[in-house]
Amino acid sequence: MTKNLLLGVFQVLGPNGMSGASWPHPENRQVEFTALAHWTSLARRVEEAGLDFLFLADSYGFATIDGRVPAVSVEEGTFARLDPLVLMSALAQVTTDLGLVTTTSTMFEAPYANARRFATLDHLSGGRMGWNVVTGSAQESAAAMFGMPLTAHDRRYDMADDYLDLSYAMLEGGWEDDAVLADRAARRYADAAKVHPLHHDGPFHRAHGMFPVPPSPQRTPVLFQAGSSGRGREFAARHAEVVFLQGTTTAAVAANVADIRARAVAHGRAPDAIRIVVGLSIFTGATREVAQRRLAELDELSSVEGAAARYAANTGIDLLALDPASTLVDAVGEQGQSNIDRYRGLDGGRPPTVREILEEVRMRALRGLVLTGAGEQVAAEMADYVRRTDVDGFLLEPHLTPGTVDDVVEHVLPALRERGLFGGAPRGRTLRERVFGPGRRHLGAEHPAGRRRAGAPSLTP
Repeated sequence: MTKNLLLGVFQVLGPNGMSGASWPHPENRQVEFTALAHWTSLARRVEEAGLDFLFLADSYGFATIDGRVPAVSVEEGTFARLDPLVLMSALAQVTTDLGLVTTTSTMFEAPYANARRFATLDHLSGGRMGWNVVTGSAQESAAAMFGMPLTAHDRRYDMADDYLDLSYAMLEGGWEDDAVLADRAARRYADAAKVHPLHHDGPFHRAHGMFPVPPSPQRTPVLFQAGSSGRGREFAARHAEVVFLQGTTTAAVAANVADIRARAVAHGRAPDAIRIVVGLSIFTGATREVAQRRLAELDELSSVEGAAARYAANTGIDLLALDPASTLVDAVGEQGQSNIDRYRGLDGGRPPTVREILEEVRMRALRGLVLTGAGEQVAAEMADYVRRTDVDGFLLEPHLTPGTVDDVVEHVLPALRERGLFGGAPRGRTLRERVFGPGRRHLGAEHPAGRRRAGAPSLTP
């Protein structure tokens, strides 16, 4: 059966695209990232193209080596960053159908404050919000800025389980569906009997009281998650609705997809309860020669030193301090373990050397999958990747803004439409309906959030 691909655009609120130090490129407008008009224009472009969502990633952390921000991070623009959550209501105002996804961390945001913000944004957007749930990235520097110790990798996921259970109690259990009356004559905004207190005493989080935000169109925003370590996949299988994987080898991605779906079934969920997307960098144009020129331009703007800083930000490992001929076979970290594991040869292949890792990160950042060619060739390779891995779509990672999106819209999307891979399925009004189909506005009873809906016998796990 041909899939109607789920397609989003991945961005960060900084001066560069998703690969290399691309801000000096004469066609790149991303250096204007501090201007509201830059982002509202991009959101309109993405919506007009018919893509499903705009994904604005975020992290409180940043690259540090021996406790200091490398000068190259500042000079190449990878250190500069804004807060995307502040931007969401403005993007909701200038779009009508586009899904809006952003990141918050379960380590650094209080559950009550976070739930209130996302519920508010889901109201303001008409039910188009997605929450990319992270336990943290560049965790060491982020923890230091908050005056906190570095928390072990797996323990962060244990804490996140409790965090989400409490979030569900607020978003799903606080108000019954028909609690809001808005009865002017009776002077009753809501039925007090249908607004419930919660009592949550979890292993890491406590909350007692009542959640003041009326139920939003989706109640819980669509839950995105990107961890691909063993503990990350277990977390995804329990909670996530859209999982973002790195586009490594087809064999490795196919194994991860099968594993996540099997774990979801073990948690009482359907195999298709999780949509899986892969990060994808596309260099395309009217001809293969134009596409190759695009790739060569990025090559000229990328440095080994910048690549090492990006890798250190995600994993805590300074590749420049290691023997270039060595490997990461025995490496273990407490930050981005999945970006360590991908280079350890765990899929049976030859583990790359540090020199090879640096070159890959220089060109591809930490995303992995790069397709270069004219539109039809790229579409054919995307279709083959889907067939081999069973993924449900792609998260497009522009290196030029808005140029990469414009190139994909002009050259790749028509070829995907011809193959029946894009634009053929009916779209619902909310982001969850856009992901899963019309009528699926809320999380189902098989999801942990569904068991927290108002009227459940207990709101304490």
